[in-house]
Amino acid sequence: MPTILRNLAAIGLAAMSANSQARSPAALCEYCQQKPRFVEASGHKHKYCGKTCARAASQGVRTSQPQTYHPRKHTHSICKDCHHQKTTSVDHVCGQCRNKTTSSLVEVARDNPIFNQVQNQFLNDWRKADGNPEIGKLYAIRNPYRQREAQKTYLNAQQNVEEAHTYYGTQMICDLANPVLCEIASCGVCQIARSSFGSLAFGENYDTGRLGLGLYTCRSSGLADNFATSCTSSPFRVVIACNTIVNTVTHQPEQNATEEQLSSFVPISDAILPVYIIMYSK
Repeated sequence: MPTILRNLAAIGLAAMSANSQARSPAALCEYCQQKPRFVEASGHKHKYCGKTCARAASQGVRTSQPQTYHPRKHTHSICKDCHHQKTTSVDHVCGQCRNKTTSSLVEVARDNPIFNQVQNQFLNDWRKADGNPEIGKLYAIRNPYRQREAQKTYLNAQQNVEEAHTYYGTQMICDLANPVLCEIASCGVCQIARSSFGSLAFGENYDTGRLGLGLYTCRSSGLADNFATSCTSSPFRVVIACNTIVNTVTHQPEQNATEEQLSSFVPISDAILPVYIIMYSK
């Protein structure tokens, strides 16, 4: 069997080599540059593919669409998503990342500048008297390519919108001690992170609020804390930091607004991406 396979491979290589030679500039008709030159039985090779091109060339007639031979080129690049696979796509995303449907987590070390940036933003957005929160763990959420592109498409299709930092408080059933998302249906944190808000706790797709079905997040991390619940085995409370496309006209907070009125509403999950899982104590 190996011998047969080697022979088939050799035949295939020979066929490709012959085809390559037939399509090289030296083997093509000097007039049309599309067909191979005519070769007589004696082996004599003419300049042209046939009488039509030979006659047109002798009369000085130019081809209506002159062809130039260009060898086929493949430009490879490293996928900008996984930074590992090679790809020839114009957007530099490999097929594996393009077809990915679930998110993954990466733990952000305390000495990483991103940790300090997120912590400072989280503290600035706390805006409530009780508690002095301190981040214990930070996980970055690697949303799939298609979810990120869906948000870009949504943003470009809307008017009077802006990107905002918001927070989502929900229940966490697992302790999330490692950057591995659990599959417990009631664990809202893992369900949201895994599906990029495609699914909430218990498989729900939307929240219910003052503007009907949709997704409601908070501009204040302290307000989101009011909705956060954690399992008893974890020393941390948890909220999800989000990148949210909000309407600048309908989301102007009123004076003396209630907690519900201070929430930000989006109608579909394309308008929101979970970015970080923030585990903190207070």
